[in-house]
Parts: sequence; C-alpha cells; structure tokens
Amino acid sequence: MAALADRKRSGRPVSFTALQLAEVKAPACQLPAETGVPLSRWSCPELAREVVARSIAGSISASTVRRWFKQSRKAPTP
Repeated sequence: MAALADRKRSGRPVSFTALQLAEVKAPACQLPAETGVPLSRWSCPELAREVVARSIAGSISASTVRRWFKQSRKAPTP
C-alpha cells in the first residue's frame, strides 16, 4: 500500500484553500455598495483589501486576485 501514496511534489505549497478562493470570489458577484463600500465596481486591488479587511486571508496581492479571475474565465478544453 505504501507504493500507492503520493510522492512529494516540487514547488511551493498551496497558500490558500478552496474555501478562501470561493470567499474571495463571492464579493465580486455583489455590487460594492451592497457591502457598504463606496465604489461603483470592484477592482482587483480593492477586492484584495476587502479580503484582508474581512479576515478571509491575512494578506493577498491584487495580482493573485487578478490571476484567479483570469483563470476562471478560461474555457475548459474538451
């Protein structure tokens, strides 16, 4: 059975959980005014600040938020 275990993987370990990813994307589905933020729409830097303010993550960069949304727009390949 030991032969069936996953091997160690190279690279940096995952910093955010799937739940945190979903919690980051959730406010983007709402107008900022609904959450009390005085904006007309979310930008990636503003969304990153909101995530930290809501204690969803200790820190997150705008580029990480942007990359997640860009990845979610890609169409799955058949």
